[in-house]
Amino acid sequence: MLSDFVSFQNMNNLSYKKALALLAVFFLAVALRAQEEDSEKNTYQRFQDIEAVNEQLNFFFNSPDLYRENSTYDWLDLINIYLNAAIKEDNVKEIEYYKLMQARIYYDLGDYDKSLAISKELYADKEDLDNNLKSKLLDIMDDNYGQLTMYTEQIEIRKEQRELGINENVAFYDIYANLGMYRKAMEHYR
Repeated sequence: MLSDFVSFQNMNNLSYKKALALLAVFFLAVALRAQEEDSEKNTYQRFQDIEAVNEQLNFFFNSPDLYRENSTYDWLDLINIYLNAAIKEDNVKEIEYYKLMQARIYYDLGDYDKSLAISKELYADKEDLDNNLKSKLLDIMDDNYGQLTMYTEQIEIRKEQRELGINENVAFYDIYANLGMYRKAMEHYR
């Protein structure tokens, strides 16, 4: 009988330890999840928390999954609000930055004509743009020209990227291949 009591107490002690360990793991998981939620603030909200427009631009273009939690249209509405405020304040720098973000959103929506129209408006004053803005502008124009199969203009944009030193490894072979100029594509691929 004593041996039955000892084995029951050992079993009870083991069950207690397992339950305690399981409870500790549960609370640890809950605490870690709460910490993740705090540190993983919504991209849309984090963008709004940034005060400097150049930091907003970098955040906007460097965020890997911008539209994961908020739609493209939410972003477009937000950027339009910022753009209208910049226009009211007559802040040329902010207007340029927000128009560039607007052009990217229209590109992401598949409205390449509208994106290109905004990009061309900015491109007209390209001498006044800083290198960061100019680089992103030329990338958007390159993407738009590619989608609109305007390959001659796309080649010109890529040449400008190379001349300005914005992108040293500018590829032309994809454009030539799209034009059916396979030999020239192969020459540029090397």
